[in-house]
Amino acid sequence: PIPTSQHNAILEPMLCLMSGLPISSWTPDPESEDSEEKCISEMENLLMLAESWDAPGPISFLRFGVTAPIFLEQPLRLYALATHFGWVSEAKLASKHSLGLNLYDDEYEEVLSHLSAKHLLALLMLHRGRRDRMKTFLDDPEVFTLGNSESSRCVACSSEVDNSAWREIKARIFQEMDRCSKGDFVGSWEMEEWKESDRCWKVKC
Repeated sequence: PIPTSQHNAILEPMLCLMSGLPISSWTPDPESEDSEEKCISEMENLLMLAESWDAPGPISFLRFGVTAPIFLEQPLRLYALATHFGWVSEAKLASKHSLGLNLYDDEYEEVLSHLSAKHLLALLMLHRGRRDRMKTFLDDPEVFTLGNSESSRCVACSSEVDNSAWREIKARIFQEMDRCSKGDFVGSWEMEEWKESDRCWKVKC
């Protein structure tokens, strides 16, 4: 007998994989609120079972499916799986999809605790690098000449320009990038409602 603690829902597809038989595809159930959670959990359990049974065939087969959209909806769990098995391209794709998440939210503490220090650091550096590159861009005097100049003067009337509104919106963008390194809030309706945006757009000499 082969010892296992898995239930039939995991054992059946695993035995099918080991026997060369087809298994059902993972598709989201629109009527279920936790269908994505269920699918990634099944994938995790299948891979862990295959690893414990020393079954490289099922592992290599499952690898082809881990980057399906339904699993990319859980990028941190996918990243944890990919780094565990040493799948570099899958890990990079998962980390890219994690940019829209705030890694400091309590809900991600458990999955992040399963990462090695090396892979956690790589993920944090990716997020921080995006934030820092945005700051470098916003601080570039060649891109935003008037806003980043120490003593700006209006080209029309030569009066001194107050850059405090620009500094405030830069600080807000930096803060938001720390929470969401994807940066898709830039130019969004949400950004239009910021008090910093409202003040900056209304600045006149």
